[in-house]
Amino acid sequence: MKVAVVGKFTTEEMGYHILYTLRKIGYDAYGIEFGPKVHADRNFMRMFRTYRRKLFEIGINTIRTVRKVLLKHILNHISELKEIDLIISTYDYFTYEEIREIKKTTKATIVLWFPDAVSNFGRGYFMTAGYDFMFFKDPYVVRYLREFYGFKNVFYLPEAFNPDLHKVPKYDPKDEESYGCDISVVANLHSFRVPILEKLVSTGKYSIKIYGSPPPYYVNTSNQLLGIYTGRYLANEEKAKAWRYAKISLNTLHPGEIESVNVRVFEITGAGGFLLTPYRKCLEDLFVIGEEIEVYYSLNDMIDKIDHYLKNSEKREKIREKGQKRALMEHTYEQRLRTMLEIIEKGGHE
Repeated sequence: MKVAVVGKFTTEEMGYHILYTLRKIGYDAYGIEFGPKVHADRNFMRMFRTYRRKLFEIGINTIRTVRKVLLKHILNHISELKEIDLIISTYDYFTYEEIREIKKTTKATIVLWFPDAVSNFGRGYFMTAGYDFMFFKDPYVVRYLREFYGFKNVFYLPEAFNPDLHKVPKYDPKDEESYGCDISVVANLHSFRVPILEKLVSTGKYSIKIYGSPPPYYVNTSNQLLGIYTGRYLANEEKAKAWRYAKISLNTLHPGEIESVNVRVFEITGAGGFLLTPYRKCLEDLFVIGEEIEVYYSLNDMIDKIDHYLKNSEKREKIREKGQKRALMEHTYEQRLRTMLEIIEKGGHE
């Protein structure tokens, strides 16, 4: 099977992991970049990449000529590949006109795998675009689109992790010294996350390390919070070390994650970290709560759970080990892609 993946392919982008995994399991897979390509991992260059992408998004959403140029670029790639069986779009990139033009070029099945919360639906091109299959990580979205719009080609597919890249190769005391702490947070300092972290920092009880991009100019952060911000962007193995060597890996969820969870749930557990995450009902189908992961139901409950598990290292270690085992068995990109391909092969009959 020949597969084209449309998306972004820099480090830690979903498109990169999908393309990597398809090739790993034997598919003839190709990446088609959607928009400008910027290879950069340093914070300054990542900020530049973000601003460039924002300008590009404004262009494709407001200037039809920009979209036409981009579509021509994509159609040329599809024509060069010849006889594609499947196209996976890793975001809601295409309008109905563009899907129609792509289908004139190829007989491939066109699939959307949307990795974000409902709050990032934007213009919602997918509603009328004409994808053959659509996969969303939020059960609420899938249920709503089926019940209120009558869509029969919509399916639930959570995010995943890459076991080849999100792993700690072997124990190293230097790594433990560098990454070890009570609580690690690998996430950008967005406005929805800062109040939670401020509460945590204000207790003064914990050794905390925060990794990721710095807060935007409009986010009010205390000197105390900025004092534990490492200023480091982590990817792949480094990111895995931050989770593995921390006693607790704290996850937060955007309010737009209505019934869904983010990719951190799978990356943290897959890397062997002890996951403490906000409760969502879907977690009951993904892990055994209290045995493979732990959840919190409120800010106060989060503090209580942190205090409890910092005092119970043996229990914490058992949960960490079982969580990693479950993630490796059920929550890799390979398992997700096999699920997707099986649904497509059955024509949408689960």
